[in-house]
Amino acid sequence: VFTCKAWVNFDGTQPAASMIRASGNVSSITDNGTGAYTINFTSTLNTSTPAVSGICGFADGTANDDGPVVVLDRSAGTSNPTASLVKIITQTMGQAAHDCPVINVMVVGN
Repeated sequence: VFTCKAWVNFDGTQPAASMIRASGNVSSITDNGTGAYTINFTSTLNTSTPAVSGICGFADGTANDDGPVVVLDRSAGTSNPTASLVKIITQTMGQAAHDCPVINVMVVGN
């Protein structure tokens, strides 16, 4: 059976301590700079290679509203995601990092 192991709805424009609006199995979010976040899990996952899906919206009335995306952060050169966290980047379609006010991420595994 494959189920949602963690999920979060958060505001990337807020300080890290107050970003999370709602979540399941997410203990905290670390702000790693513009558009870069680490989502920390409350309970370790059964797998170190879960599937991660995300969506974000700028919702600020600018051209940035056209196609914001969530991608896995591979810049650290380490395994991502892991059983205890996932690192993401929110960016415009032009690949410019941007803090989004609406970010939703879901982590699925067995």
